[in-house]
Amino acid sequence: MSHWEITFPDRKVMLRDKRKFTKLLDKYPQIQDEFGYQLLDIDYQLLGFGNPSEKQKKWALLLDPIAEYVAKNGKDLSVKELLPIITNTENSLDTRLLAALRGLSAVLIPVKAANGFKPTIATAQSDTFCIVKSKEEVFENLKKTNSVLQNETGVLKLFILGENLFAVGECVIVFGDNHYVLPNVVRGLDVFVKIALVLGLPTSKVSKLIWEFVLKFIYNTDKTINYVSVKKLIKFIESCTSNVAL
Repeated sequence: MSHWEITFPDRKVMLRDKRKFTKLLDKYPQIQDEFGYQLLDIDYQLLGFGNPSEKQKKWALLLDPIAEYVAKNGKDLSVKELLPIITNTENSLDTRLLAALRGLSAVLIPVKAANGFKPTIATAQSDTFCIVKSKEEVFENLKKTNSVLQNETGVLKLFILGENLFAVGECVIVFGDNHYVLPNVVRGLDVFVKIALVLGLPTSKVSKLIWEFVLKFIYNTDKTINYVSVKKLIKFIESCTSNVAL
C-alpha cells in the first residue's frame, strides 16, 4: 500500500480521464485485482476527496429526508410500496438504501438517453441497480442493456446479488471488461462512486440524475448542479438536516 502512495504522482495524470483508462490499467494492472478497489480508496484520498470511508456513514442520516421528499413529490405508483421499506428501521441499511435509490427515480425523472429512447421511471429504477440471482446473470443482463442502448456500452453498472430488496447480499460492479465483488450494498455503492471519480468512467445516461445527486451531494465533489430537480432535492434535504453534520 505504501508503494501505491509513492507512485501516485506518476499515476495522477492518468486518473479521472476515461480516455486514459486503458493506459492506466496497462501500467497499473493491480487495479484489476480482486481487491483492487482498496487502491482506489488511496487515490480517492490523495486526489483530495477526503476520508475514503466517511461518506458511507452519510446514507443513514439522509434516508428519512429522502423518504419525506419522495412522499411529497413522487407520483409514480412504486412510491407507495417503497416508502415503508425506506422508513422501517428494522430493515437493513442495505435494503433501505436500495429502496431509496429506486424512490429517487420517481422525483429525479430520467432524461432522454438515446435517439428515440425516453426511459420510464421503471427503466431508470432497474438501470440504477439490477438485482440478479447469480453472477452469470450479470453478464446476460449487460448484453440485453447494450442491445437497447448501443452508446451505453462500457459505462459503470451496479448489480446486487439476491432475490429482492429484502434478501440482498454481495454487489458486482462492472467497469469495462473488469468487475469487483463487494460484500454489501453500502460498500458496493461507495466503490461504484470511487470508480467514477478516480478512474473517470461514466455512469449510465438513463440514471444520470441519480448519480449526479450521489456524486455531487453525497460525496461533495462539485457544487455545480445541472438539473432543477436535483437542486430542489438537495435544498429540501439541507433544510431537514441543518443541525446535522454531514
